[in-house]
This record gives sequence, C-alpha cells and structure tokens, in this order.
Amino acid sequence: MQEQDIIYKQNNTKPIIFTIVLVIIILLIVLTIFYVLKNQYNNPVVDISDDTGKTPKELSETIKEINLQSTLLATIPIEYIQNNYDIRGEFLDGGRKIFYYAYVPGESNTVFLNGDPNNIVESYNLLPGGLSWQSAVYLKKKDDKYSVIRDGKEEYYGAIDRNIATSKNGKTIGYIVDKNYVVINGKPDKKYTQVSGISISPDEKHVAYISFEGDKNTRETNVILDGKKSSNDYNLISRPTFNPNSKSIAYIALRDLDENNIKNSKCFAVVNKKEIAEFECTEENVFMMIFNNEGDAGLITFSPDGKSVAFSIGGLLIIDGKQVNKYSKAFNLVFSPDSKHVAYYASSKEDPKKLFIVLDGKEIKKPDESNFGSGDLVWNPDSKSFAYRIIRREGQSYKVSIVLRYLNDNEKIGKEYNRIEHIIFSPRGERMVYVAVRLEQSIEQEGAYISELILVDGYTGNEIDEGLNLDLLPVFSNDGKSIAYIVGHDKKSRVARKSHIVINGEPGIDYDQIWTNPIFSQDGKSVGYGILKGNELWWIVDKVKKLQ
Repeated sequence: MQEQDIIYKQNNTKPIIFTIVLVIIILLIVLTIFYVLKNQYNNPVVDISDDTGKTPKELSETIKEINLQSTLLATIPIEYIQNNYDIRGEFLDGGRKIFYYAYVPGESNTVFLNGDPNNIVESYNLLPGGLSWQSAVYLKKKDDKYSVIRDGKEEYYGAIDRNIATSKNGKTIGYIVDKNYVVINGKPDKKYTQVSGISISPDEKHVAYISFEGDKNTRETNVILDGKKSSNDYNLISRPTFNPNSKSIAYIALRDLDENNIKNSKCFAVVNKKEIAEFECTEENVFMMIFNNEGDAGLITFSPDGKSVAFSIGGLLIIDGKQVNKYSKAFNLVFSPDSKHVAYYASSKEDPKKLFIVLDGKEIKKPDESNFGSGDLVWNPDSKSFAYRIIRREGQSYKVSIVLRYLNDNEKIGKEYNRIEHIIFSPRGERMVYVAVRLEQSIEQEGAYISELILVDGYTGNEIDEGLNLDLLPVFSNDGKSIAYIVGHDKKSRVARKSHIVINGEPGIDYDQIWTNPIFSQDGKSVGYGILKGNELWWIVDKVKKLQ
C-alpha cells in the first residue's frame, strides 16, 4: 500500500510540474512582447542599415596627433601686409598644412593652400577631421561655371551650387549641379526636376537629399537615400537628419498642401518613412521646413545614443512621437551626454514672456526678478549637471549670471557681468570656465565704454585672467588638468595688442596675431597653435607646465 501511494504521488506531480513550466513560458512570452512594444513606443528610431556593432566613436576616424614641431608653413606676399589687406585662414591637419585667403581690392578671395596661390575663387569650405580642419575645398569660377577644387585638384566642373555639404570626418562632400542632380565625391547621381538639402551620415556610408519631380500641379517630393526613393509622397520635406549611429533618418513633411489656408494641410514628424506624429501646419512651420532645406535650422535633435529624437518646429516640440502641449513655445532642446535626460526652454501659455527651463518634464524655478537667457543649455560631460544663463534688468542695462544646475536640484549662481559667452566644460566635467564681459567707463572718451574680457572659473566663481580674445576659445587637455587660452588685450588700457598664449597661468611669447584655438597633444604635454609673425605663418608648439 505504501509503495502504491508513492507511485501515485509521483504520477500526480507530473501534471503540476507541466502546468508550472507552461505558466513560466507564457509569462516569458508576455514579458518579451511587452518589452518589444514598450521599446517601439518609446523609441521610434528604426535601423536603415546593417548593425556594424560599432559605437559612433569607433566609426569615426582615429584622432591624429598634432604636429609636434614648430614649423614655418607659408610666407604671405609682403605687399599684402604693407597694404593692410584683410587676411584670414586656418591651419589644417593638426598644424601640418595652411589654408589662408586674402581680400584683394577689386577681386574675389585669393586662396593660398600651403602658401601656393590657386587663382581667384568664389567660396570655400573647410573639411573637418582628426584634431582640427583636415583640408579645404573651394569653387573657382570658369566661363560662368565653377570647378570644385579639393586639396588643389579639380574634382568636378559645372553649374555648381555654392553650398557644399561635408561629412563629419571630411572625407565625403556633396554639392548640387544645375539645380537638378547631386554629385558626391565627384560622382553624379540621377537627375530630377530639382534637388535640395544634402545630408551625409556620420559614418559616411549614406547620403540623403530631397528630390522634386513634375510641375507645380503634379509635383512629388521625396527623400532620396543612397540613390533610391525612401519616403512617401509629400508636397514639402525638410532637410533629412541622420542619427549619430547613421542608422536612422528623420525629417518634417507636409502633405495635402492648401495654399489658401495652410492650416488645412497635414504636417508630420517622420522617422524612416514612419509618421510618428501629426501636428498643426502653420506658416511659421512651413517656412522652417523651406529654410531647413538649404541649411541646418535645428529642427531635429537626436540623443547621443541615437535612440530618442526630438522635433522642434516654430516653438512646437515633439519628443519620441509625443507632442509637448503644455507651453506656448518650447525650444533649444538638449539631450544629456548619457542620453538619459533632456532639458529645454519653454514659455508660458498665460504669459509668453515668462520663460522656464524644463528638465525631464519638470519646470525649474528661476531666481526672483531674473529671466532665463536665450543661449544654449550646456551639459556637463558627466551628465550630472548643466549650465545656463539668467538675466536681471538693472535700469537701462542688464546683468547676466551663470547657473550650474545639478540633477538633485542643487544649484550654484555665479557673479553678475554685462555679458557671458563660451561656457566650456573639461572633457570629464571636473572643471568648467566661461568668458565674461564687463563694461567699464572709458577714461579718454565720456559716454563710451570699454569691454573687459575675463576668464572665470565656473565652479568657484574666481576670475582666472583678463584681456581674452573672444573669437578664440579656451581649451582643456584630454585629462582636464591643463587649460590654454589666448590673451590679446592689454589688461590696463583694454586696447588691442599683440597676442600670446597662456598655459596653466604661464604667459607665452607675444606674436602679431594668433589665428587658431590652441590644440593639446594627446598626452597633454604640448600645445600647438597657428600664428602670424611679420609676413610668416608658423605652427608653434609650446611645452606644458602642469598645474601644481
């Protein structure tokens, strides 16, 4: 009897075990479906290319080292100096090449590449890559058409539009010819009635632009991706924007255009042909779409990891397919470097003059009697804080301060100045500086003011130095332990003077002009920068004395 009970119990447990296993399997299936649907809802970004498994950093070109030797790169014709011609330019490829141009009276720009004149040109672009500008491309007029010259060699000839699109690493360029076809690195694409708005993916594997076909009554507008139609038919499309991983493409589109009443038209936010949101068409929205075709109007912002996307159109904000309806306008949206947070400016519906900063959907209270500035919000690379400006009116003038806001709601408010520019964090976020402008009454001329440019430590509020050149930015070394900047004004008289570099508080040699932002070597032991000395253009390298 006992043996039969044991056998019965063993047989009786089998259906129970089977039921438990079945329930677990069903739960896993349900959780998997929920996870997929949740991700699709929260993340409208869809791949357009094969997954390489590489991060955006790995896809980018390996960063080069700067030229570690002081080098004479070019000699400017002495008459250009004697006649005070306006001469400008850039040091390329980390201080290995020089590109400069001169405004010669009665002529267009005269371009010199590594000191050799390349005739008269109409316009030019500098191509990014590595530590600084990689090379130069420019247009030379010939029989009412243009030759595209890259690194001194002709790449293409025709009726070329003067707006040249360049890739992130400078290896790929695109331009429009005869208004109806696109040329990429010298190779022409298919002809259409009209084309516009070229975009090149960060990994340089994809090219997108807008095509127009037919006449006014039958016109179709499409996105052309890698030579193939990649959109639904619309009346109007904004310039496409690739995400940082080069896997998705987004744009604003308009369908069923009603020219008599634009609000009867239909406007969409689109990611990879999928209309993720519809919004009200207005004249301002349509203008932004048209303007964005030939430039970057900041309509679309992807998060650094490429998984979220925001559309900002004439004050309207759409984040991952959800329209922000709480405010009259929302603008200047910025994702945190880790892509986990988003901040933007917004204005109240009740009083559009009232501005807020919204962080992850929560309004940040502004200090009493102050208003927010209009500049970009600047995130700390560690994604734990961000900086922004506040403005306080004082009589007929304004006072500006920097606020450093932490995610835990703590904040630091800096000193007041007449103006603040260039908020700069070190690569790891352990240091932050900004350039402040303080107006002082002129002693020589009553009613006149002199600008004093000051470098300020954003964490302590201490003034580091003064007499800065506002056009050249302070730069941190890769480890954040060193800082270099250019001083070009006398500290007492505030008047322009010869320029010198300052590295960790140590001033360098005076030069007639310094043309470039400083660039640290990879190990942080050297700093390179471009200078004008007499009529000679030199790449100068100084050794770094570490901060104590």
